[in-house]
Amino acid sequence: MKYLKLSLILFLTLILIPYFTFAGGSKGAGKKEEKKAPAPAEKKAPKRVTLKIIWEDWGADLNKYMTDDWTKKFEKDNPNIKLQWLIPPNWKDKEIATLAGGEKNFDIFFMRPSFLPSIVQRGGLIPLDDFFAKSGIKKEDFVTAAMDTCIYNGKIYAIPGGTDFIAWYYNKDILKDAGYDPENPKILTKDDVEQADKRITKRDANGKLIRIGYMPIDIYQLIDWGYMFGGEWYNPKTHKVTGNDPHIVAALTWLVKLVDFYGYNDLLELRGTYSEWSGSSPDHPFNRGIAAFMPNGWWNYEILEQYAPNLKWGIINFPTLTGDPKERSRWVVMGWSVSIPKGCPHIKEAWQFLKYCFYDQAAAFGAISINSPSVKKAFPEFERLIREKYGKDSPVAKYMPKFDDIGRYATKHFPVTPAGDFFDKELERDMGLAMAHKLTPKQALDQFTERVQKQIDRALGK
Repeated sequence: MKYLKLSLILFLTLILIPYFTFAGGSKGAGKKEEKKAPAPAEKKAPKRVTLKIIWEDWGADLNKYMTDDWTKKFEKDNPNIKLQWLIPPNWKDKEIATLAGGEKNFDIFFMRPSFLPSIVQRGGLIPLDDFFAKSGIKKEDFVTAAMDTCIYNGKIYAIPGGTDFIAWYYNKDILKDAGYDPENPKILTKDDVEQADKRITKRDANGKLIRIGYMPIDIYQLIDWGYMFGGEWYNPKTHKVTGNDPHIVAALTWLVKLVDFYGYNDLLELRGTYSEWSGSSPDHPFNRGIAAFMPNGWWNYEILEQYAPNLKWGIINFPTLTGDPKERSRWVVMGWSVSIPKGCPHIKEAWQFLKYCFYDQAAAFGAISINSPSVKKAFPEFERLIREKYGKDSPVAKYMPKFDDIGRYATKHFPVTPAGDFFDKELERDMGLAMAHKLTPKQALDQFTERVQKQIDRALGK
């Protein structure tokens, strides 16, 4: 029995040893071999598209906000897009040349109201109606006058970019010297403007002008007062110029009266030459402290800081005819917009740029690029960003609500016609002839209307 047990143990040992040996020497023996999970794939960077943009030259001081500060923010938030800016001396000529030469490598066009119709007539822009609809963007979301300049023949060809809300800067020391309260001068109507000119103007012993109130000799003043007097410059439905509207004739007659008080040649001599109407020059009469008023946008704050840091200034809104609050609807909004050219190689990304800059991030864009937003709901956020940027006690933060009020009430804009720059040049020439008394205001505006109408008819193929 003993031998039988030993034999059984020996038999089992011989059978089981190979099993244990195999089991110990091979992990997972007798089981299905487990497959190793594949290493996680590395995240690929999004395919990056370069958008080529033709933009207006705002001067080195302001261009940098677009090409540097805003570009960094945009590319960080939109890693699939790189921005490439082209800022030629004359962006209009470049855009026309691009279309005429059949170039299809630009994605974004800068646009001004007076230029949009002529470029549409050339078949150069993509309608944006479908983009607006699919994005849920409504025309009513924008400042009325800004949106109106983007529409031609019933279609949307641009998105409003920056709105130029033009208020009147005033020199506090000059107004105080003339007997006004420098913090609240109460210059509210056209009659107030006349009175202010008389109280402010000074001449030296030889009769030479050395100080003036309001400088009324650029075409923007006639555009603004033409609307304020109740006139209309153009009928987009009939394509008829109405520059000799009796209300506009009355406005020019009044401006000629203001000029006569100074003397046209005396006024031209005092004005001299400076870089542009917006005042970005040390030679501008307002910066030199010899003009009490200067119509301009809020961005002029930085220009004053640079060229006239010791000048004490305030802001009043554009005067109306009688001071009736309803007349604020005839305030004029100027500005610019942005379009997508026909043949754009990256349409999807181009719309991404337009929507991000001028709708989704309109407040931030305005604060960084020194522009007012065109999206009405962006105003409170924009004002907050301005307070953060410049300080809540800074003059620009204090007066920003006045600028934004223009956007809330204004309904008028620079006339949008197929005549393009011809409209501006003719108005400047004929306005000057009236102010020099070479033509009456009526004759000047009749001539202007006739010539511009011919140009429009020609552009429309009539």
